[in-house]
Amino acid sequence: LADIIPINLCNPFSEGGVIHDDASVPEESCSEYEKVDDVNSFSIEELLKKANKDDFGKYAISVPIEISQSETMHVPLMVDPCPPTITSVATFGSFDHTRLFENTPLVVEVGLLFAKKAKIAWFADGEKVCHDNHCYTPTKSDVGKLLTVVVTPMRPGHDGKGCEEAYQFKRRVDSLPHMPILSPLRDEFLVHRDRLQEDNQPLRVVSYNILADQNASRDVNRDADDMIYSHCKLDDIIKWRRHPLIVHEILQYQGDIVCLQEVDRDVFDGLLQPCLKAHGYQGYYSEKGLDDASGIREGCAIFWSLDVFESVRLPDMKTHTFREMFQDFMCDERLHKTEWTSLHDVSKLLEEHDHLKHVLFNKLGHVLQTVVLTDKRSKEKVVVANTHLFYHPHAAH
Repeated sequence: LADIIPINLCNPFSEGGVIHDDASVPEESCSEYEKVDDVNSFSIEELLKKANKDDFGKYAISVPIEISQSETMHVPLMVDPCPPTITSVATFGSFDHTRLFENTPLVVEVGLLFAKKAKIAWFADGEKVCHDNHCYTPTKSDVGKLLTVVVTPMRPGHDGKGCEEAYQFKRRVDSLPHMPILSPLRDEFLVHRDRLQEDNQPLRVVSYNILADQNASRDVNRDADDMIYSHCKLDDIIKWRRHPLIVHEILQYQGDIVCLQEVDRDVFDGLLQPCLKAHGYQGYYSEKGLDDASGIREGCAIFWSLDVFESVRLPDMKTHTFREMFQDFMCDERLHKTEWTSLHDVSKLLEEHDHLKHVLFNKLGHVLQTVVLTDKRSKEKVVVANTHLFYHPHAAH
């Protein structure tokens, strides 16, 4: 089922997916079509000019395909105006690279043209395991099996028949590796909780530096002091394996608020956002860097449970750069009025260390995320801030 080309074959002469040659086409199948034996005798352009809007779906073009010197098969293609079309199908890391684990969600995202929705069916070794969902979590019974998705673009009046595409993941579903960080270290967080059914249950906040891919280096060509993860196997830290397991871990904690640091842009877009959205979270991403030329492709992300908090408008998801904040809050007027005495200390530090000031204002591009959340039950406001402080392995802080 892998790599079906979206040619939009609407074949009125096929039964059960078998294409008949001319000699075996049932007469009753041809009654409503103007049959053309030779594609050159009646061009597609002429057919489209001849047919009016009400005629679409009533004409088929018979395309001769030479099988051997003595045998020709005619493949009928039905004229279909603007058929539902799949423009893109994507999953985190591609169908070739991503690693699949039990109890770890997978998401397939589809781009469409002339279609309102895509029906996505999931199969494990050919057996349907999910009828229609863009997200599927493999179970223990799927371990060792190959997963396939069949995508059908649809719109009112068109069921997408003949427009389907199928994709197969290259790797089989694996069992979860031993994760002591979950059990036994954090067994108390794995007990199922239902905050909506219990009053006065405390908020659970998860904060996690998930290590940006550009920082997870074990490059043997780098200086020995710079190979922070040289003790790790390459297969263990590759992001196609590491980040799906992190998503599994985050979901196990059942957090009401999730704050993440060192988040790669492609990991947020292709994995975190769709997976957590499918599990009832809303969130946003803020990338570090002063401009596109900085080369930084990681930042911070905040998610919150829509079971607990009300939805937030995009304009209320705030991002502040450190440079703007320091320039705004550390002017003389603000320093004299503020009750935050620490600002005076920071201002003095930067005045005494020009290099640190240059790095902070012109190189790092760190960000602070802030969002105000409203508890659905109590209507209380919760202000959440998320940032990632500067770090260097050789620094004294």
